[in-house]
Amino acid sequence: MKELIHFPDMGTWSFVPGTESVRMQSFSPSTEDDGCTCYLLETQDYIIGIDPGLPEPQIQNFHSLLRDLIDEKKRPVSLFYTHWRDGIFDASLNLGADIALHATALCHAFAQDDPPEAQEFFQRFGNSTGLFCGHGSACVYRSLLTPAGELEALAIPLTADAGLQIYQTPGLQSCAISLRVKHALFIGNLLGEQETQAHAGPDSHIYRQTLGKMVWIIEQANVTEVLPAYGPRLTADEAVRRMQARMGK
Repeated sequence: MKELIHFPDMGTWSFVPGTESVRMQSFSPSTEDDGCTCYLLETQDYIIGIDPGLPEPQIQNFHSLLRDLIDEKKRPVSLFYTHWRDGIFDASLNLGADIALHATALCHAFAQDDPPEAQEFFQRFGNSTGLFCGHGSACVYRSLLTPAGELEALAIPLTADAGLQIYQTPGLQSCAISLRVKHALFIGNLLGEQETQAHAGPDSHIYRQTLGKMVWIIEQANVTEVLPAYGPRLTADEAVRRMQARMGK
């Protein structure tokens, strides 16, 4: 992958921990009120955006970067939405309207139905896939047994040595998902404050179960970086400490 145009306010490329076949960069708004941190992953065959909820003009720059990537080599563009928040979806509608990108929106199938605003977004976006209910297209379904209970997961191969793991992580929202590529875990709003949530999620027992499952994933998959949608990147140790604190341990 050749070096691309560098946008001064959009970060720089680095390899995903554990592999040199996937590179990524992150883009953060000035405040959480303006949106959430967006992550972009690139391989020879795929382009993946995670939570593209950036304010103007960052979302325009992000859009331009996606166009540069597919101009370099035509590849499918997949945009994953780990949780529901109005601004995240609204900011990325132009990505769905761009015929050249032909981007697909992917999220938990529950997020396509509730709240009603989500239905409108997915109708306007065009290409979308609801995950876990029927499992979603092009994904291998897995049921992992963890000490905290069953963890539903989907897997998409990316490169010879890396795949994208998608976990069902109900907590502050019933439609939440988390993603892992090698030693990087993208947790969306799993550790977000309650007031950042757009609608009520499952009870605290399910939330604690989910946190326990994610602690297990961090340990079993040798995760070294945990990347939330809100707040700074966390080391695995710090993420586990915060999760266990919320579990009451």
